[in-house]
Amino acid sequence: EAAGGVGYSAGYPGGERPQLSNNNYALDGTVIDRFPRGESELISFLYRDASGREYIIPVCVSAEARNGLNINRDQQYRIEFRVEDVNPKVRGVCVATSIQPK
Repeated sequence: EAAGGVGYSAGYPGGERPQLSNNNYALDGTVIDRFPRGESELISFLYRDASGREYIIPVCVSAEARNGLNINRDQQYRIEFRVEDVNPKVRGVCVATSIQPK
């Protein structure tokens, strides 16, 4: 559940922008690409909303979040993630808390 935030309000009705950071989300979708790096990886996650619009969401998946699961391209998963601000210049990073096959 995103709440209204302050700052960077240009282009948003009422002058507020949706606040995604520090909230938890869960989506069902398809892994379309993987970029392994050591024990962690970055995945490209394809999500389709109820109206059929498609979104590609980059998600960081740690070994802890993966919990031994082999992640494969073109497979369906349910991913739970948190949007985090890593530092003032790197904001809105999707970090998986769990990933499970569908």
